[in-house]
Amino acid sequence: MAQDDKGWLAEMGLKKRLIYSIFFVLVLFAICWFLVNPWIGKMFYPYPESYREYIEEYGEKYQVDPLFIAAVIQTESSFNSEAVSPKGACGLMQLMPSTAEWAAGMIGFEQYSPDDLFEPRLNIQIGSWYLSSLQQQFSGNKVVVLAAYNGGRTEAARWLEQNIWDGRESTLEQIPYSETRQFIQRAITAYRRYQEI
Repeated sequence: MAQDDKGWLAEMGLKKRLIYSIFFVLVLFAICWFLVNPWIGKMFYPYPESYREYIEEYGEKYQVDPLFIAAVIQTESSFNSEAVSPKGACGLMQLMPSTAEWAAGMIGFEQYSPDDLFEPRLNIQIGSWYLSSLQQQFSGNKVVVLAAYNGGRTEAARWLEQNIWDGRESTLEQIPYSETRQFIQRAITAYRRYQEI
């Protein structure tokens, strides 16, 4: 092989490595940009623009962080107002009809029907009030509030009183219900994501 051919091959190899290096840097830059760009977060955790007014209204009225309410809705129903769980929880905030009926009475509703849970405004009002009552019971500890919201307030109180669980996010594995553990993890992740957006 002639000396010119070897030089040409070496030059082509260098150009190829340079192109690959530039491509790698561009891909790395794009990945970093996507990770820090709030717009990307909205793609995966769409801020609830369609229900924002209700979330903010009842968040303020019942002193619950609207982003926390949005995180519960995202986790429970992905903002599907017609959602029904296999256990019978209904609407955006996946309220059990018996819990919602009790909460509606506590709020002072004159008339209430389980069908009302599919009406977004009412569902968000009842769910926000319920979150507020859990915040009061559990001293504002959002992790315990989520445990009570999903696993039941009586169960959450029992776990704490009997030292089954200490109420911290870092010890979720102590919670006996895997569904509740997973719910808390997803809701906390959504809540943190909303805080970043």
